[in-house]
Amino acid sequence: MTIAVTPLPVQRELWSAARKYGRPALAVGLVLFAYRTSLATLIEAMRLDTPLAHLALVPMIAGGLAYASRHNDAGPEIHDRQLDWIVGLLLCSVAVVTNTILPGRLSTQYWIWRLDLLSLPVFVAGVVAIVFGVRSVWKYRTAILFLFLAWPLPYSVALDRYLGRFTELTISALTSALSHIPIAARVVGSDSLFQIDYQGLPIKVSVASACSGANGLVGFLLVASAFVLVVDGSRFRKISWLVAGAALVWVLNIVRILIIFWAARQWGESVAIEGFHPYTGLVVFNLAVGVMILAMRLFGLRFRRVNNPLRTNNGSGTSGSSRQPTFAALTCAGLMALTVGVFNGDLRSYDKVANSFGTPRLANFQSSRETPTGWQLVDADQYDWAKRFFGTTSSWNRYLYSVQPDSASPLFSNTTVIADIIETSDRAALSAYGVEECYSFHNYTISGQQSVDLGSGLVGGMLTWFNPQTSLTYTTLYWHWPVRTTSGTRYERVTLMLQDQPTNEFRSPPLATELTRQLQLDINDLLRGVGNEQNRARIVETRQFLIGFARELVSLRQPAETTNEIQALKAP
Repeated sequence: MTIAVTPLPVQRELWSAARKYGRPALAVGLVLFAYRTSLATLIEAMRLDTPLAHLALVPMIAGGLAYASRHNDAGPEIHDRQLDWIVGLLLCSVAVVTNTILPGRLSTQYWIWRLDLLSLPVFVAGVVAIVFGVRSVWKYRTAILFLFLAWPLPYSVALDRYLGRFTELTISALTSALSHIPIAARVVGSDSLFQIDYQGLPIKVSVASACSGANGLVGFLLVASAFVLVVDGSRFRKISWLVAGAALVWVLNIVRILIIFWAARQWGESVAIEGFHPYTGLVVFNLAVGVMILAMRLFGLRFRRVNNPLRTNNGSGTSGSSRQPTFAALTCAGLMALTVGVFNGDLRSYDKVANSFGTPRLANFQSSRETPTGWQLVDADQYDWAKRFFGTTSSWNRYLYSVQPDSASPLFSNTTVIADIIETSDRAALSAYGVEECYSFHNYTISGQQSVDLGSGLVGGMLTWFNPQTSLTYTTLYWHWPVRTTSGTRYERVTLMLQDQPTNEFRSPPLATELTRQLQLDINDLLRGVGNEQNRARIVETRQFLIGFARELVSLRQPAETTNEIQALKAP
């Protein structure tokens, strides 16, 4: 009987390979688990016809930059591993706070700003510091900092301001090209419609903002920025290459639209829109990137040579005498990832209010006028004096909800629900002139303040207040959220009020809130200095009904109407 024994050198090689590739793989796995929902929303958005669809490339490009930086010199080894723990725990804690506490504090604004993606590179840097050391954070700084480019808010602000002008420029160039290539004609009196004649039948196609070339331009700048970071050349040469590439992408997009027009003229609308349109954009984008990579030498740019000197201590914090114990480091990073991951999975609840890039989905109240089954809505009053507080374009309207006779609705109240709707373009004004501040200004006695879950990521504020002049007590529930209108993004404050009377009767469905969400609300109340056990005891039938009523209104809010300019279903 022969027993095969693995030679000691082979064992050492296997152990060395496991340490070399195992820890990086586990670190990447922890990040993917912690931010699985955030990253999934980016990937899912790649199929959308929007300039921000290419943001999903950022984590992939960052991974490539990290691989390209593997031989970079991180500097002299830091033998005091306590610094790794201090920096790593601090960075991971910032990410934990961002993902656990801020959703309860900011409500839907957390998703509008996509603060989860802003915290992603912070968490990555923290994990790298704990598992590999602070020197490795410096070594891979380019890849970590590149992850900040996945944050959609700066792009959204820029697109809101300049996308309209960019679309006008594209349409002007397209009109000029059609004067020499008469395959389509611009519809008189229209900003974006073009007419194509197919066998005597007119086909009208809208060149919307999504087809202006901004999609490919953003994607090219993301990819090209990564190439600029790994090539040698002067700053002027790199900028010249980027500008030339951006111009090429835009010109090729004009060519793409002309090809779609030509296809519609030759074979009809179905072939052009369903056949050419979905694929020509991808072909043109890859063609532009390929051409610019091949043209890098013409701009005096060269790919950077990899410097891989042989040294026993490469400055990455991997020397055996000074490295953190693998088990302790991975356990600590794993606990942080677990904490972030539990709350990150709740981000799906925001889908009703805004898309993956923080763009509002919902219409305003004036368009939706949601009314629960068995109830009726009546316009009551309008307060124009509030414009000096919330802006000249703001509005404050009061509505009255009352139950219909013999209603079988699960929501019942024998008293009227007052609904005040303030709509403004100035979100800061809603915070500056808040509900609590207003009641305090009028010397009302406020009690029983509490944060409540209204679904779809909304956090409502509930309170009871007493008016000493009328000796009346009211229960108020309010929330803020963004809405989409024809004039752009605006913000609403919905305030529901009930007058407390001994004769009030209510009926409402049972209330339930997920454990993670309730924890966020409790922390929010603790930070605000409200929501203690004495105030919690004030959650009686009136409050339960008002929460149920508010949840019903939130679920009934209609999405904003879409037009061809926004949706561009048949636009090139």
